[in-house]
Amino acid sequence: MDAVIGVAIGVITGLLPGFHINNIIQSGFFNSPDLIIPSSIAFVFSSFVPMLLLGVPSSENTVILLPTHSMVKKGKAFTAAVISFYSSFISILLSFPLLLFMLLFKQVFLLIMKAIPLVLLLVLAKLFLSSKKTLLIALLSSLLGFITYKQETLLPLLSGFFALSSILLSEKSKALQSYFFRIKNHGEIVRSAFAGSFLGMFFSLIPAVSSSITASIGRVLGEMSDEEFVAFSSSVNMTYMIFSFYAFLLFGKMRSGSAVALSALNNSSLLYSASLVLFSASLTLFIMLFVTRALLPLYSKINKHALVFSSLALITASVFFFTGPYGLLVLLASTAIGITAIKLRVPRITCMTALILPTLVLLTS
Repeated sequence: MDAVIGVAIGVITGLLPGFHINNIIQSGFFNSPDLIIPSSIAFVFSSFVPMLLLGVPSSENTVILLPTHSMVKKGKAFTAAVISFYSSFISILLSFPLLLFMLLFKQVFLLIMKAIPLVLLLVLAKLFLSSKKTLLIALLSSLLGFITYKQETLLPLLSGFFALSSILLSEKSKALQSYFFRIKNHGEIVRSAFAGSFLGMFFSLIPAVSSSITASIGRVLGEMSDEEFVAFSSSVNMTYMIFSFYAFLLFGKMRSGSAVALSALNNSSLLYSASLVLFSASLTLFIMLFVTRALLPLYSKINKHALVFSSLALITASVFFFTGPYGLLVLLASTAIGITAIKLRVPRITCMTALILPTLVLLTS
């Protein structure tokens, strides 16, 4: 019963724009793995919806705001949601053989992990050397990243780069949304989910490398359609959450707020935690398919100007609530860089140098 309650809490928390499961999971109410793990897994699923329909992302799924926004403009919001949900579920199923791989081939696993700084360097080289305009955005983003690196400013940083800049320059019309799942390249979607799960396993165990950085690596180094990147990034996000639990249970390493909450308990086991992950994912998948289809008619009835205003207000309010006046300054600066990137027709994934370059310096210092 507690697991079902945990799923319900995670779903509701994820559907609240600008809210995060970390804001409540440290409370005394979460005194059992049956609450912590299901609520965390459900949150990863449901937090996709406010980003999809309102343009209000969490720090983990900010980088997929642009491809989902593109799909929404084509009337494929439900398709984007289905891709995200099923890709997340695929990563759940893959987490079990990936965990076995990590345990059986530990030396190979550690060797691959040592190559991560080289991968980050390759990504930076591709971004910095693309063009003079791209170089300008990369330099501005990197400078802002270094200035804010030691502060808790991930939310305003990424919200400005991707969300606020898109909302301010968005079109005034809304596309009629289809209530059917429409996708042609099912195989590519599944392969993208596999790739996201595999990369997510490695990168999730590196403290300084966030899921946003891992998703950006796939976007920069791989040629992906919008649908494929939604699948890739969604599977990365879910894998990060799952392996944050595994990392604690196996190695005592805490990689998320949920893992920190789990560490305060003494009754957690790997097998039972894995069963909770599978149960909560199965239940949440069913719930979110129903909820998303139910929310689409409401989205279609909202006036575009009201939607833009509410999105701006929600993002600004959440940034101020969680990061204060300093966060608003970071939001303003990152939004200016994001708008500049749009005007110069520079891919905004370039703005992720704000995280990648400081992370590379940290890993190699």
